[in-house]
Amino acid sequence: YCAADGSRSLFIGPDCKRTLEAVEKQQYKQGTSEPDKDSGFDHDNDATGYYVYTRFAFQKVRPDMVPIMGR
Repeated sequence: YCAADGSRSLFIGPDCKRTLEAVEKQQYKQGTSEPDKDSGFDHDNDATGYYVYTRFAFQKVRPDMVPIMGR
């Protein structure tokens, strides 16, 4: 997975075959960003998403970040 700044913090090992397959084959309902639950690949991606959120989302804001629009 690649962050907006180009850094990579999460790697999926080659032994995680089911997870890699799910990432490659996830389908979405036509015309939406809603995952197609019938494809069978959404569960693994949901689980990975929960890990990513808990691992990376609770990081403190860095004091060296430049404020945007006075915030």
